[in-house]
Amino acid sequence: MNKQMRIEIVVTNTVGLDLMPRSTVKAVKESLEKNFQNVKVTNIKTEIDLKNLISRKPDLVFSGVKYLGFNEEDKKRTSKNKIWLSSILKEHGINHTGSETEALALEINKVKAKKALLKLKIPTAKFFTAFPGQFNKQSVLPVSYPLFIKPMYEGDSRGIDEGSVVRNFSEFKAKVKQLHNEHHDKVLVEKYLSGREFTVGIIRDLNTKKLEAYPVELIAQINSRGYRFLSKKDKKEDSESVIQIIDIQLFKQIAKLAKQSFRALGARDYGRIDFRMDQNNRLFFLEANLVPGMGKGYFSRAMKMVKKESYSKMVNNLASIALCRAR
Repeated sequence: MNKQMRIEIVVTNTVGLDLMPRSTVKAVKESLEKNFQNVKVTNIKTEIDLKNLISRKPDLVFSGVKYLGFNEEDKKRTSKNKIWLSSILKEHGINHTGSETEALALEINKVKAKKALLKLKIPTAKFFTAFPGQFNKQSVLPVSYPLFIKPMYEGDSRGIDEGSVVRNFSEFKAKVKQLHNEHHDKVLVEKYLSGREFTVGIIRDLNTKKLEAYPVELIAQINSRGYRFLSKKDKKEDSESVIQIIDIQLFKQIAKLAKQSFRALGARDYGRIDFRMDQNNRLFFLEANLVPGMGKGYFSRAMKMVKKESYSKMVNNLASIALCRAR
């Protein structure tokens, strides 16, 4: 047991993203305590909590947080002026798990992420952005139906429901208006991809320092409109299936594309990359999550299912990767 390293598991109950509920925090803490003696959980609810964390200067922050917020005004901050925990920690010389701010800011802006990948010729569905009243007739839409409409900045399938696939101009206008009213920003409109969906857990190997990718297939229930995709309701009810990919060539293809995408985003340590196929079985980048949940989410399930790694070992590997980088 390492008695000297001081590790703080940072979560937030503010208007920032809280990706680590109590049960997950407990599991992460118990896992880390198998190898580290000094493990503390820190809830950042106020600016004082943040200042206290900085003054303690732990050896490692095991982060479940992308950005912070201390009041309702912070909800309106864009990716350019969010209170990024990673930036604050870097400024004060405190090491943390996961990617740095530049990669996180790129990941949460789905349009910028797609453009970054297209520069490296990594395929993603045709897309455009929209706001209510921008397009006054069907003929001026840049992409043909069916279209998939979702928030430009949200993750974890927020804003995605049975009406996310639109097939005509009235549906298009209604969905754009709904999401704009809910999220107060432009929405992302993509060509709907009707094929299979995959997610890939990515982690840097402690020994070789190389990226390793562990893809699994996600199979959602067919909804009432005849489409199969992951909605917020599906994830909340855990109604989708997560299965291993038997086809070796497909496994390698997805893994290779995931590692290319991870590098294109400037990510480090670990993360998750999502893909979907079109009707011709061609793979397209969907989106990324560089601070995937440490609970029963797809990242930990991919590690267990494909890498055959226990939860405790996975958590300690994430801490060790960051600590080795610091040394």
